Amino acid sequence: MSEFGLHRAEEPWRPRRMMATRGLVSGTRRLLLHLRTALNKMTERNFQQQLDKVAALDITTQERLLLVADAVLNKAVTEPAFSGLYAQLCAALQRLRVPSATSPGASVTFAGVLLGRVWREFHGQRPLGLVRFIVELFKVNLVTEAMVHTGIQELLRKTSEESLECLSGLLPRVCPALGRSRVERYLRQVEEVLGRRRRCSFQLRFRLQDMLDECRQKAAVKSGEHPVERRPRLCAMDRPESTRRPVHARLGPRTAQRAF
Repeated sequence: MSEFGLHRAEEPWRPRRMMATRGLVSGTRRLLLHLRTALNKMTERNFQQQLDKVAALDITTQERLLLVADAVLNKAVTEPAFSGLYAQLCAALQRLRVPSATSPGASVTFAGVLLGRVWREFHGQRPLGLVRFIVELFKVNLVTEAMVHTGIQELLRKTSEESLECLSGLLPRVCPALGRSRVERYLRQVEEVLGRRRRCSFQLRFRLQDMLDECRQKAAVKSGEHPVERRPRLCAMDRPESTRRPVHARLGPRTAQRAF
């Protein structure tokens, strides 16, 4: 290389995925490679085939179990369109058990490790992809109803725009399986928050209003009542003149948001 005037860098650039596995032994690194290949190829049609490949991996230590749980969680959050598929995978692996690395004689399960990771992330950034994955885990009975109530209550307690955005994606998807009286209590809390937060963005207000209407409509259908008529969206120009802000006050940077 020197004859062409080139030299080898002391710290050459490597892909992030490679950097994440640099400290692992070759067997663990090979396991993650096969796992990622199976996850990338997994579809509804070949689900059982890829599941068999994942189940056949040498997941015999707590370190490897943690790495597998993290890899599946990352795929589910970054590819929310496939989160239902990954939730089915988690349901199939939930009883996978390995010896505990910290408690001699004890063991840990894939379900326990995964849910610990999920709730740690939920108490942190709470991306919409994670909320959708929690819904899918609830559908396959890995997340309990009590956990869902705890998550909803935390989102309502925070009342930040991010928390309310996550709530608008969570509550409509789980409300049919929850008690109607508790759901109605949550909806009234949302209405109270909207009443207090006058500076809430119009986009978020529309999403929350849609959530209120959708949840009440689902509750009415479930109980055999006449469906609640959904309210028309209220755009800024439809509001009374006295409540409109000046144009210059409404202008600002627009933040693109992913659909849930």
